[in-house]
Amino acid sequence: MKTKTCPFLKKPCIEHECTMWTHIQGKHPQTGAIQDVWDCSVKWTPVLMVDHVHGLRGIQAAMESARNEITQRQDVLNDSIRIAASRQSARIRDIQPDATPSLDDGHTQH
Repeated sequence: MKTKTCPFLKKPCIEHECTMWTHIQGKHPQTGAIQDVWDCSVKWTPVLMVDHVHGLRGIQAAMESARNEITQRQDVLNDSIRIAASRQSARIRDIQPDATPSLDDGHTQH
């Protein structure tokens, strides 16, 4: 069996004595195989980055879906407001001043 070499020390890996030695559990993001292994975190970095990107794609899809739904609902609301405003403007007539006398008719009250 090939001896693992530390990428930092350039010596044989000290495994559990190293702070970079990590326990990984879960599904491998590329193969889907169940993982339950101890290994160097430097070795796992590319795999974990791939897993992270998969998660980001899911978030991006959810955000885009939410944006599309909000845009669609805003368009419906804008159309409703536009229709209501056009109906209201049809009801508004020119208001003529009425002939009621004003309070200031030239006479002063004391």
